[in-house]
Amino acid sequence: MAFVGVRIGQLNRTISFQRMTFDEGTWVIPMNQEFAALVRELLDVQTYPDLREYPTGPPEQPYDAAGWTLPYLMDVRVVAASEPLSEEVHGAIRPLRGTAVDWRTADEQGGGTQFDSPPGIGFDTDATAAAIIPPTGRATGSGSRLVIDAAQNNAFRALNRAIAAGGNVRFLQGQPGDDGQPGSTGRYVIDGVSSSLLNRWVDELALQADRTGGSDGVPVRSRIGLYRPWRASIDEGWIRWLLEQYEFQFENITNAMVRSGNLRQRFDVIVLPAERSQTILDGFAKGGGTLVCQNQSSDFAIEQLHLPVKNAVRSSSEPTSSLADRSWE
Repeated sequence: MAFVGVRIGQLNRTISFQRMTFDEGTWVIPMNQEFAALVRELLDVQTYPDLREYPTGPPEQPYDAAGWTLPYLMDVRVVAASEPLSEEVHGAIRPLRGTAVDWRTADEQGGGTQFDSPPGIGFDTDATAAAIIPPTGRATGSGSRLVIDAAQNNAFRALNRAIAAGGNVRFLQGQPGDDGQPGSTGRYVIDGVSSSLLNRWVDELALQADRTGGSDGVPVRSRIGLYRPWRASIDEGWIRWLLEQYEFQFENITNAMVRSGNLRQRFDVIVLPAERSQTILDGFAKGGGTLVCQNQSSDFAIEQLHLPVKNAVRSSSEPTSSLADRSWE
């Protein structure tokens, strides 16, 4: 929002408003500005209309996203003011203004902050966006191993850097919540990497981490294969881009590689992009391992692996495919 011209502020002290308390550091977006409609589009909870192909027919499928309710997607608490902001609130708002980088002179390869998802100078070319930064990275406790909560996106950059540096990664499983209460996400433990490297990653990636001397958890193996079908796949391209941004080491799997077999000896996890069953020509799972299916490719796994689940939104008139006579390698 900042990058497209929305003016954003931040509270410089804790205040009370509408019988609620808002801590110092809370983001504030005044709605008396020219791009307020965009703010509502992104932060309001959206209700997708009940549109049918015909009066008693199945729901119309949207061409693209059915919604982009960012508070739900990114777990952000959003409070809409039901009355004008008070003088106390206005007095506590600090307009965000950072130091913008000139894109015409910046070094695209070396510029930019490490914690941002876009490569290079990214959001730093806008003064407001450049001022929106995460809390400073911090590692508490003591010990030679680093523990990172899996809820942090940049945790995966750190894991992949550790693996590339010859370190070891283990996974500590989270716990579900009881009686509707939130549980805990899993955590990753990095070992076998120098303390100086760990400190650098915590700082560069703005990680909130803990030091530990324990070595519990399940070892993480990182041999990832991403299936690339014979025809161009938008979903495969997006998944590939995401893996590259978070520094995963992976290999594209072609149809020829599938037919040659022995995939289990090369990969621990295979990712199938969103493709119809008819497009996927052969199986992958006979030798074990993990198969991750995206959207339509889940139909393929349900049919061919005879899983005890069903696609609840699939029309009964849609054809299924049969690969029963093909070998599973």
